[in-house]
Amino acid sequence: MKPSAVSCLTAQDSNLQMAVEFDLIWDIYPKRVNPKEAIECYRARRKEGVDFRTLFSAVLAYKEERRGEPPKYTMQGKVFFGTNERWKDFDGKQTNGTQKRKDGKWEPPMKNLQELAKRDQAERDAKTAETPTTDPSPTTRTVEERLSDL
Repeated sequence: MKPSAVSCLTAQDSNLQMAVEFDLIWDIYPKRVNPKEAIECYRARRKEGVDFRTLFSAVLAYKEERRGEPPKYTMQGKVFFGTNERWKDFDGKQTNGTQKRKDGKWEPPMKNLQELAKRDQAERDAKTAETPTTDPSPTTRTVEERLSDL
């Protein structure tokens, strides 16, 4: 029995939604290598019922922890989202809503994902301002703009 056009469309929409979500996460992930393997692991976690915001906040917490550290020891996306569920190490729910800062003190996580996205975008803008671009009018949307679409 062939699937109906409606069920195919729903499956395509779901895959498209996951692709857009992954694109948002991949833009801020600290070590972007092997995206094909990473998206497969990401899709598997989403199909298991883990929601986008949970994974997004885990990536932000991981990125914050890796800030200033050697990239050599930063997990690839396929490991972070993989079957060992390393993302749980950085999910606020798993750490009772606290995060450890570089100085070893514990603090509550930032409450607003958009605030984190703004800070991340500001850092990227600062890096972009340091390096001259050939295209004076970038057409990419900010993470905050893409978050508002979800």
